[in-house]
Amino acid sequence: MQLIYVTFKDAYEAERIISGLLDTKLIACGNIMAPHTALYKWDGAVQKEQEVGSLLKSLPEKFEQIQGYILEHHSYDTPCVIAWETSDAAPDFLK
Repeated sequence: MQLIYVTFKDAYEAERIISGLLDTKLIACGNIMAPHTALYKWDGAVQKEQEVGSLLKSLPEKFEQIQGYILEHHSYDTPCVIAWETSDAAPDFLK
């Protein structure tokens, strides 16, 4: 199983993109987390924005397609898309 962390500008964008990933069967589930404040450096200055994070659950072999879909439909020039694989989970959940 693979977990993919993605941030979005708001819950509407997260729902729209996650729904598309579900419709195309690229992910099995997507969790949208509460809005939070992001502080980051961009163009030489510290920025402060509200955004929402999400965790997507899928298979490692689908990552390239998932990333491509996100990059195509996301409003950010450089969205955060980070993936990591896990085998440490409840066996029934992994099925």
